[in-house]
Amino acid sequence: MRTEPALIALLPHPDDEFAILPLLARAHAEGRAIHLVWLTDGAFGGVDPEVRRQESLRALRSVGVQPHTLVFVGIDGGIPDGRLHLSMAEAHTATIAALDAVDGPAELLLPAWEGGHQDHDATHALGRAVARSRGFHALQYPLYQGEGLRGPVFRALAPLRASTVVRALPVGWTDIGRLVRACLHYRSQWRSFVGLLPMMLLRLLVARSIVLCAVDPEAPLCPPHDGPLLYERRTAWRWPDLQAAVRPYWTSSRGAGP
Repeated sequence: MRTEPALIALLPHPDDEFAILPLLARAHAEGRAIHLVWLTDGAFGGVDPEVRRQESLRALRSVGVQPHTLVFVGIDGGIPDGRLHLSMAEAHTATIAALDAVDGPAELLLPAWEGGHQDHDATHALGRAVARSRGFHALQYPLYQGEGLRGPVFRALAPLRASTVVRALPVGWTDIGRLVRACLHYRSQWRSFVGLLPMMLLRLLVARSIVLCAVDPEAPLCPPHDGPLLYERRTAWRWPDLQAAVRPYWTSSRGAGP
């Protein structure tokens, strides 16, 4: 009897699972083991991390997802939202430990290397090291990015132009309705969802799919795209800050990670 590979998702913040809820629900319906790891405490703006934890758990239950592993590395380890790249060693060690019980083949979903948020890109780089050390097959899921745009303007759930889409999960009206209802569980993040949800729904209504893109294990460490990155336009962090922090976790022909 063929066993489907386990599905692991590394999530920068509590609520980032929202972007892949239909995919997680589909994997759960297929009987796949699901393992979720959140890497920061989600406490940006003074929100109680425990509130963020419970919001994510309620959203997952609302779409019928019951993961085998739920580890809030960032909350339990005090890794600040927005500063994951300053705690890479701690996050990497805790993530490896959290996934120790995963046995056999697995797909590892990483936030896309897209320059949208510094924690997203730091999670991607850390995930490359995890995939390499455990032999997991890595794929990346888009969150939001500002390739070719100016100021705070962004695209949601859309891959960069240079990305290679390897899988597209069809999304129908039922999925979209479940997403809208799940969004109501993230009450502490209503300000973020006021901007994010319309852009996400627009993308889903047009594309009618959630895409996963290839992760090139030999890609050199370089900015995700030309021009200013979205996090550079919205925060004080700059590409060199991320570059220095993630270099030890990046694998490529130009530099190996741990």
